[in-house]
Formats: sequence, C-alpha cells, structure tokens
Amino acid sequence: MTNNPNKNNNSPQIEESHSEESHSEKNISNEIWQFFSSMKVGLILLLILTAVSIYAATFLEHQPAMEKVYSSWWFIGLLGITGLNLLVCSINRFPKLWKQVSNIKSNVDLTYLKSLNKQTILPYKAAPEKAGHLENSLKKKGYRTRAEVKDGGFLISADKGRFGYLGSLVTHVSLILILLAGLAGILGGFSDFQSGFPGEIIHLHDQGFDVRIDDFEIKYRDDAHRTIEQYYSTLTVIDIENDSEIKQETIYVNRPLRYKGVNFYQSTYGWGVDVEFHNPATDERKTMLLVPGQSGFYEDLGIHISILRFFPDFTMTRDGTPITRTQYPANPMVAFQIFNRDGQLIGQQYYIEPFNQVMGLFHGHTMEFTDYKNYTGFQIIKQPGKPLALAASILLTLGLIMSFYMYPRRVWLYSGQDTKGQIIFAGTSRRNKVGFELEFEKLYKELSKIGEDK
Repeated sequence: MTNNPNKNNNSPQIEESHSEESHSEKNISNEIWQFFSSMKVGLILLLILTAVSIYAATFLEHQPAMEKVYSSWWFIGLLGITGLNLLVCSINRFPKLWKQVSNIKSNVDLTYLKSLNKQTILPYKAAPEKAGHLENSLKKKGYRTRAEVKDGGFLISADKGRFGYLGSLVTHVSLILILLAGLAGILGGFSDFQSGFPGEIIHLHDQGFDVRIDDFEIKYRDDAHRTIEQYYSTLTVIDIENDSEIKQETIYVNRPLRYKGVNFYQSTYGWGVDVEFHNPATDERKTMLLVPGQSGFYEDLGIHISILRFFPDFTMTRDGTPITRTQYPANPMVAFQIFNRDGQLIGQQYYIEPFNQVMGLFHGHTMEFTDYKNYTGFQIIKQPGKPLALAASILLTLGLIMSFYMYPRRVWLYSGQDTKGQIIFAGTSRRNKVGFELEFEKLYKELSKIGEDK
C-alpha cells in the first residue's frame, strides 16, 4: 500500500487553517460579548433612550407623531440593544455576586485585618472557651458565622445583609422587564377611542371579536342641580368567526370590560338628535342621527344641517348667552345652522325644541327634531406588557430596598500566634459606612462584655 505524500503534507496546513478560523471566530464572539457587557455602552444607550423619550413627550404634541417615533424600527432596535446590554451585564456579574452571597469570606490573615478601616482589639486575652461565646453573640445579632481553628487560635468570619449584593442585579432585571414591557406594548398593544349609540357595534382590528352597545344609562343625583352620579354601558362581546355572543357586562367608570387582554373603559358620553325631513311632494320622510359638530345632507333640497350644540336644560343668561343649567334633560334645545350645497350659510343660527317645533324650509319641505339620545364613549386599551411592567415595578422596589437597606457588612474575630493572645476585631462595609461604624461600635461593646462575664 502506497501513501500519498501530497495528502500527508497538506494535513497540518488544513488543521492549522481550521485552528486559525476557530480562533478568529472566538475572538469576534468575545469582542461582541465584551461590547454588550460594557457598562459604558449601557449608560450611553440609556441616555439616548431618555433623550428620545423626552423629545417625543415634549416637542411632539400630537399622539400619532409620538406613536410614529415609538413604533419606528430604530426605536424598537434601540430598546432591543439596550435590553441585550443589560442582560449580558447581568449574566457577567451574577457568578461573582452569587459567590459573595453564598460564601463567607474567611481567607484572611492578620495583615488584611489590620488594613481595614474598622479594626480594634478586644479588652481581654483569648481563651479557647471564648470562641464559642463570641460566635453566639454575633449570631444573636443576625450574623451568619463560620468558626475555624487557625494558627494555634481561632478565626470567626461573619457577614450580614449579604443579599444586598444582589440589589443591583435585581434592579438590572427590572429594567430588562421594563424594556420587554415596552416592546410588547409597541408590537402587540394599542390605544383607541370609540363611541356609539345603543344598538351600534364597535369593530376592533385583528382581535377576533366585536362589541355591541346594548344600552346606556345615566344615573342622576336627586339634588337641585341634578348632577351625574354615574353612567353605565351594557356591552356584549361577539365572536366574529362563529357570530355568537360570548359575554354581556355592564361597565361604569373605573370598572372596565376585559376580554382577551383588551380593556374597555367607560370614558365619556354625549348627546345626539334625530332629524326628520318631510317632502310634501312625495310624502317621504327621511331621518338622520347627528351629534354636535356633525353635518347631515338633505339631498331633496341640497342643504346641509350642521348641529352646533345640544342643551339638555336650556336657558339664556342676562346678556343673551345660551347655556344649560344642568345635564338633566329638563328643557332640551338644539342649536344648528343651515348651509347650501356650496357651503354658504342660509339665514342665521337657529334654536329648536325637540318634539314641539316643526321648521318650514323651502317649497313646503319641513324639518323637526323627533328625538334626542345619549351616545357613550370608550377608551379601548390593550397592554400585553402590563404583567411585565407590574413584575418590573415589584423587582425595582425590591432591588432598591436590597441596595439601600440590606447593605452587606463583614466582621472577623481572630486570635493566633501572631496576635500574642490578643483578639483582633475587624470589619468592613462598602455601603452605608456611617451606619456600619455605629453598628461596629455596638458590636464591640457587646463582645467586650464576654470578657467581663466569663
């Protein structure tokens, strides 16, 4: 059997090439990981997000313009990159933080203890039986302890508030959840306002169901001004695919209808009037339902009827200004104008009382307001990120409590051959140094009593 010399000669080169490619890919991965784990990058991204949000809230007055910014690809990408940065930073920091939480630092010596800002000598000599009493005293103060024999003496290592190390990590996780909640709201949420009269159907885009307005009722207080106590809307959810009624519910202010993550909040109400036109030549009657600010076109005469205002309880002030005394329909009145086909005003501003007045138009045509009724308005909101935002707020509060109130501190009691029978008491804390100094002094007094009692 003969060997192929060319094959043998090329193998090391191929292996070396693969090794270089693998090393290059590893370097690129490391560089990407280092980039996203940079706290400086995270701060820059958060500053950009804050600046964009302030700009949108301050200088973009219209809701559509703000939504255009928040739903843009670059803003969504910015949220994603910021979230990725926070996630990578959290993953990088977790092993070190967890080591600090789970382990008591006991690899110390006399040199280290003397280098600490808080260190002193207990006012009595070391004795084997005192180690147990010292450890118990620290345990009573809520410290986690670890005692060991060292250098012919003892070393008691203790810590307290160790979960405070995780405060910043929990805060980071809460920020990630806030960003995820924002992304969920942008990609799957919406906010809309719709109104309608009883009998009308509210159509929702891509939700799989509609909502029918069955009834609307205003409850008035029995006082002089007949003020409104509450208003109620009875709604029915209708499945579009099966054309079947799913649920019926009566809602009012602060008690919305909830279905499939969509919330219908009772928001407002208003008035509408039925306008009836009569054509004497054909004896035909045409009716249209109009609300203030809306116009209707009567084709037989080529005129527009524009409703200006509905007064539930009409009266005039001394200077002749029309107002409504209350919102209760005790003396209803409709203010309107008539325009020709070209939009030119005909006559003046008119006031007609519903039911009781018939207005003559042209060529024997007449017009009257035959009824008035309420419409109801809803704020329709879908917030798929709301559970995430709630969890984020809880974690953020917890993280702040852990960071500021569960501050980690460590203390040591050491006696060995190099202390010549003395007991060194030392401690350190990176946070709340003033609080730790006070606690250290109290511990010193408590530990000093052991020498007096034993």
